[in-house]
Amino acid sequence: MDKKANKKYFLNILLVLTLGAIVIYLTMKDELQASLKALMSASPIWIIFSFVLMGVYFLLDGMNLYTFGHLYKKDYNYKQGFTNAISGTFFNGITPFSSGGQFAQVYIFNRQGITPANSASILLMAFIVYQSVLVLFTAVIMIFRYQVYSAVYSGFFHWQ
Repeated sequence: MDKKANKKYFLNILLVLTLGAIVIYLTMKDELQASLKALMSASPIWIIFSFVLMGVYFLLDGMNLYTFGHLYKKDYNYKQGFTNAISGTFFNGITPFSSGGQFAQVYIFNRQGITPANSASILLMAFIVYQSVLVLFTAVIMIFRYQVYSAVYSGFFHWQ
């Protein structure tokens, strides 16, 4: 890489970190001290575990987008799917009502050689997979922890 490209990457990283710091400050300015106190008193093991789980989420989301992207473009690779996944998460995080992630992902898919119509199809398939996994996890939890849920949500589980 040449110096111009390195400078571009450095400026982009600096921009993302600066915007991230501003967003964190604006969203937490009233409870910043309490949040920092809670973070400092948290167990380092659980913080590391949280980061590992978040990494696993990004890897699986990238695999999901790669799998569906590969259906429309045979030379679509995992790195492209992973890039699209983390970009979608980023844009969901910085836009009001988490509304910008899918638009950014369609744009990124378009830049990666997948048409917007096919991109929308990929994102819908990924959403269906996500919702299916949520329903499956909930069903498993409700089956194996039925006693707890029936006690807490007695009106919901009332059979007649």
